[in-house]
Parts: sequence; C-alpha cells; structure tokens
Amino acid sequence: MVIIGLIAALVPFAIGSSESSSSIVNGKVVAFHYRDTMALLGGAVALMCGVIGVFVDRKRPKRLILALVVLALGGLQIARGVGEFASPFHSSTTVEFNATP
Repeated sequence: MVIIGLIAALVPFAIGSSESSSSIVNGKVVAFHYRDTMALLGGAVALMCGVIGVFVDRKRPKRLILALVVLALGGLQIARGVGEFASPFHSSTTVEFNATP
C-alpha cells in the first residue's frame, strides 16, 4: 500500500493538470486562483495510503519511516494542488497600468 502511495505522490511532479487565473488592477494582483487537479488527486491517494501504512506498519521502523515520507509527500502535493506555492507571474515580468489621466 505504501508503494502505491509513493507512486501517487511522485506522479504529479511529472504530469500536471493545472488552471490559473488572476486579476490585476493598477499593476497589483488583486485576485489569484490556481488549482492542479493531478496534484490534488495524487496527494489525496498518497495521504490515504500513508495513513494506512502508518497504522499497518507501526511496529516495523523502516516501513514506518517510508509511510511517514508518503504522508509528507501527500501533504506537499495537496498544498501544490491548491496553489500554495503558485505565483501569478511565472517570470520576472511586471505589468503596470496608470489610472491617472
């Protein structure tokens, strides 16, 4: 079960399905939305497998450590999926609007 979780946690690093939108007023980002469906799904599967792995392998130290790693990777993927590490500008480009006449 832990191996399935590990695979589910690593696949979103290679395959992504993301969408994003942002609103800019006077050169400032006022709203930003990001979602990566693949990271959310992979993270959810990894979290479930990690919880099961921790419960089943709690008396085997090496497998317990692997289950905890799967849990951490699942949490990382969930955070990536909801846009915790996303930026409205993927480069160093700035956009400015002058609203004064």
